[in-house]
Amino acid sequence: MLELWERGLLQDAGDGELRLVQTGIAALPASLNALLITRLDRLPAPVKQIVQTAAVLGQSFEVPVLTDIVAEPLRLLEQVQRAAEQQVWVLGNQQRVQFKHALLREAAYEMQPRTHLRALHKQAATAVRHLYRDDLSARWGEMAYHLETAFQLGLAEVQAEACACLQEAGHFATRQYETTAALDYYGRALALSAPDDVAAHSDLRLWQEEVVEWQGNRAAQQKLLAELEEMLPLLDVPRQTAVALRWARYHTLLPDYESALTHAQNALALALTTPDPLLQAQAHRRLGMILYRQQQYKAAASTFYAALELAQSQYATDLMIKSLNNLGMALDEQGLFAEAQHYYSQAIALQKESHDLYGETITLTNLGWQNVIMG
Repeated sequence: MLELWERGLLQDAGDGELRLVQTGIAALPASLNALLITRLDRLPAPVKQIVQTAAVLGQSFEVPVLTDIVAEPLRLLEQVQRAAEQQVWVLGNQQRVQFKHALLREAAYEMQPRTHLRALHKQAATAVRHLYRDDLSARWGEMAYHLETAFQLGLAEVQAEACACLQEAGHFATRQYETTAALDYYGRALALSAPDDVAAHSDLRLWQEEVVEWQGNRAAQQKLLAELEEMLPLLDVPRQTAVALRWARYHTLLPDYESALTHAQNALALALTTPDPLLQAQAHRRLGMILYRQQQYKAAASTFYAALELAQSQYATDLMIKSLNNLGMALDEQGLFAEAQHYYSQAIALQKESHDLYGETITLTNLGWQNVIMG
């Protein structure tokens, strides 16, 4: 309909209806894509160029990013307005623009040579990194899309950067508890990683395994751990330790405490061969949690204390807080309430210092449970 109107083949009959003024249907493009290309070709050349460049940015985009990648930015706002008047897109708030039709954007995108597209995608990633350099956390996915696409279009030099952005996008999605998005980013990074990059393949699977654990998907969790197990001979000791710790966690959740204990002891033995105090602290804490589940409270407390000392040596606040809480719980179970309160108080002080309200509620819950036990 818009095509007929723009070509002057329709007129307003004055009764709310539009009528053909001449027969010219045969002259219309034969396909929808051809029709869309015809619409784009009728735009003034500067406007058409802006529309094609913007198509690289996606169905919606921000004018500042477009400004950074166009050849002539001085008249950009004028051209953006003219494209809006031609029903190409809709102008939104905060300099955000939305293409009116996905197919129109796709047509504008596909009209361009691959070499030009991959260069534009790389420029777009650079523009996003520059414009939002003060806080890229929510932009990693956008940069990853552009670099990944540039690589797929033949720009091999961006492979490593694309993988790094996908990993960061996965981490951000994980922190936001967007588990489906996180798995998608990690999966794409895995597909893009060099086949011989064993470290990247193991790290990505470990991150995926953590996410599927949150989802409660034990089958997927076991599959990923089995894949990591096959990679063990190729992994360094810290990564072997990480795999053992994840196996221990998996078996704890089943629950299968005997298997969990075996893996935790293996993890600790491996960690102690490294110079990494934090890895050793994590292994001690995992072992302590299994001993606690087995009601071996004295042994658990001793192990938690070892984890705490190692965490304190590095001032690893999060690990310190967890170890303090775990130690308090193990002491509670032995009736050593005053000692437990001492460690809970330290945990609360650290949580207040780091503004960890959620963690503070956990510690206060532990103190409340202690009061229940004490009557």
